[in-house]
Amino acid sequence: MKFNRVQEVDAIRGLAALFVVSRFVIYMTLEKTKRSWDFIVHRFILLHPRYWISVFVTFILVNSFSLPERETTFFEFLTNLSMVHTQFGVASVDGVYWTSLFELKFYFLIILLYHFKVLNKIEVVGNMFFL
Repeated sequence: MKFNRVQEVDAIRGLAALFVVSRFVIYMTLEKTKRSWDFIVHRFILLHPRYWISVFVTFILVNSFSLPERETTFFEFLTNLSMVHTQFGVASVDGVYWTSLFELKFYFLIILLYHFKVLNKIEVVGNMFFL
């Protein structure tokens, strides 16, 4: 599917808005968290089972209906389950999964800030991240 420039810009804006809201919710969640491990377990339970089901359904449907240029191998399917497949140059089973690595990196950064009790300095860290 081809998008025109306006659609691409709208998609990027929508994704940016989603990330902003997501970050705000994560920050509120951390305010109620007592231990770093609780946050990690909660994120895993919340994200991974849904993600795995989504990857599985997408893989099955795409390969069952032989959709040209969208089919992936079983190895790519298995690697996608890790959520870090793009780190190893493995194609996504579905294009929307490219964000999963960014999500995990964000959670890792946030949990480090929380663990070392510098979450209140998130603006400084965020500014350093974008330099």
